[in-house]
Amino acid sequence: MDEEEVIGMMRDYAYDGAHSWATGMGGFSGHEWLVTGLMGFGFLLLVGLVVWFVLSQQRASAGVPVQGVPTVSAPSVSPTLAEDASERIARERLAKGEINAEEFARIIEALRG
Repeated sequence: MDEEEVIGMMRDYAYDGAHSWATGMGGFSGHEWLVTGLMGFGFLLLVGLVVWFVLSQQRASAGVPVQGVPTVSAPSVSPTLAEDASERIARERLAKGEINAEEFARIIEALRG
């Protein structure tokens, strides 16, 4: 390939690029427009998700219940129930032989004391 052929190919390439810009295609072929559109849609979707997340966090911190999500609070445990459970566990340990009667009496005395 000689120098004139290379210059001719460069001229043709420059003309084709200028022609596509002049015809309104802007250098994009059909699939490039599709890809650009999908990227724009994906970006808008991402922005929407971020806005939704921030707003839902603000509502949750303000105590506003979110529709469809039940509010769950921890059950309150009265001291008597906790003591009953502790005594039950001590009785089970005594029954299994893990502790003897003296240790059991000491545990019950500490729990009630």
